[in-house]
This record gives sequence, C-alpha cells and structure tokens, in this order.
Amino acid sequence: MGEETQYGPALPDMAGINRQVPILELARELGLPSGRKITCPECGNKRLTLSPRLNLWRCWNCDPNGERKSPLDLVMFILDLDVYHAAVWIGERWAISSKVQPERTQSERGVSKPVFSRMRRIPVKDKSNPSLPALVTSMGWTRLSSRARLVAVLLFVAAQESEDNTFTISRAGLADWSGIRQSNGSWARINRELEDIGLFAVDRGLGGRLNPKLTTYRLTWWSKRWQSWLDGEAIKDRPLRATSNKVPYSPRLNFPEMEPSVS
Repeated sequence: MGEETQYGPALPDMAGINRQVPILELARELGLPSGRKITCPECGNKRLTLSPRLNLWRCWNCDPNGERKSPLDLVMFILDLDVYHAAVWIGERWAISSKVQPERTQSERGVSKPVFSRMRRIPVKDKSNPSLPALVTSMGWTRLSSRARLVAVLLFVAAQESEDNTFTISRAGLADWSGIRQSNGSWARINRELEDIGLFAVDRGLGGRLNPKLTTYRLTWWSKRWQSWLDGEAIKDRPLRATSNKVPYSPRLNFPEMEPSVS
C-alpha cells in the first residue's frame, strides 16, 4: 500500500495573508481598540504598536528586542490559534487572491501529516475583451467586497447585452434585483468600489420628486486603471481612490437616454 491522500478545502496562502490583509482592519475585526498604539491584552500595557505602512505589529513590552510580527501572527496571538486555524479564520473574512490546497497524507504506518501546495489560477488567455473569467480572476476582483462583487457581475452581464456597454437602473430596482438592502451609505460604497478599480463609470443622475433617481453604469474595461488590475501591474497594498473614469453627475452627458430596467 502507498500513501493515501485526502484533500481539504482551499485555504488562504500564508504569504498572501500577510501581504493583502490590512493590519488596522484586522485589529478592528479582532475587537481591539482603534488606533495605532493600543493596550496589549497580554501584558496590559499600552505598548502594542500597529504599523500600517509595514503591515506589521509588535508589543514593545512583551517582546522589546524581537522583530515585528505579521497579521497572521496577530490572529494567533489574540485568539490563541495555531497557524492553520488562524488562516481559516482570516480566509472566512477576507478574499485572498492566493490560495493553497491542504492535503493530509497518511503513510503505511498510519502517520498523518499535513502538506500544502499552491492551487493553480484559472488560465484566461484573452483579457483584452470583457469576459466573466477575466473579471473574477483579476487582481481587482480581490479588492471588492462581497456585495460589490455581486453587483459587479449583475451589471457586467447587463452592460454586455447592450450595444454601448451601459446599463441604467434605479437604486431601488438594483436593490430588488441583487437582494441588497438600501442601508445608509451601502450603495454609495458599492459604487465607489466599482469606480475605484476602474471597472465602471457611475452616473448617479438627477432624479426628482415624481421620477425615481436613475443610475447609469458604463463598463470601462479598457481604462488604464482596470487594465493594470488585469495585467497584475497594480500595487497590491495601495489604497483605492477615485479615478478619471468618473463622469459628471448628469444623465444627459456622455450617456444616451435609456429606459429603466431591472432585468
């Protein structure tokens, strides 16, 4: 008999976690106080320092002569987890582009050991033209929240069916279509995410008392910003920001008149 291998679910790559998960956001998710210098839950002194520039942390009282530690170490430290379960915890809360496939191999003597191998990315030969495989395998996709990803797919398909790569719909109609509630600021954040990675230009329209406020989305697949995500040239740790893909808030400027639609 040879070795018997069992494959588990994909986990975030350890190096990918330390590179892609912002240390300040991770601290908030762990329930730590806000700020770059906080009270250490281990020693009780306010000497635990978070460095967003390096994406590292360190308690100068517990480990005054040690090295700065990674986001993965912070989860292990706060939740008292091993590296495997700390990676699982982060993977359930962040979309990490790099993945590893855990294997548990059992030898003839019954000895079991975990082995990790990197999963292959989905190959997409042609990214010059808009396609869903190119969208979901891009680096920009990993920067979107789960809500923005859902909206991005719906809008992408709808815009592709039009002749000019645009789609117009009311916010209420898009909320019903996607199942996302119209909570305070939620749609503003989603629209901002789609613009910031260069995938869509968003025209909020003017609206009025008697007419629903329509929003027009124009697919900007060929923008420099989005192409940088496709080519892997975008710097992973730089913050998202407004881009030149934005258009003035006028439904009659740059966009043809379109009827509201929910399908």
